[in-house]
Amino acid sequence: MNKVKLLSIFAIVLLITNLISLVYIFKNKPGRGEGPKDYVIEKLNFDEDQINEYQKLIDVHRKTIRQSDQKIKELKNQLYSGLDSSDEYVRDSIINRIAKVQIDIEKTHCKHFKDIQQLCKPSQLKAYNSLLMEMSDLFNQGKKPRR
Repeated sequence: MNKVKLLSIFAIVLLITNLISLVYIFKNKPGRGEGPKDYVIEKLNFDEDQINEYQKLIDVHRKTIRQSDQKIKELKNQLYSGLDSSDEYVRDSIINRIAKVQIDIEKTHCKHFKDIQQLCKPSQLKAYNSLLMEMSDLFNQGKKPRR
């Protein structure tokens, strides 16, 4: 077998390997629907009415968090645009306002989980308590919840 045939066979094998890899990657690509929402629904075994109410809670929660995130962004812009100023009191004031908004965000998250608890039937409370133990992992970006 000469070198040209050997290189041709090698190139074809590499091409097939790459195609198989691409098919595997795209076939197993996590899509929408594998986020915290679906995980909570599955974990708590919500029925259709609970899912509808949960979606309403999510919509309110997202809107509130989005508004808070926007406030933090605006405050950070104020903070960083005023860094050349020598007024430390103004900087500390802005930092304290950012901290207050962050505290409000955490309170919003806590309220959201209490609202989810209120959706649960008594038979679902054990699963809810188990879910609470996973919350830090569940909402850390880039981490998948343990099942």
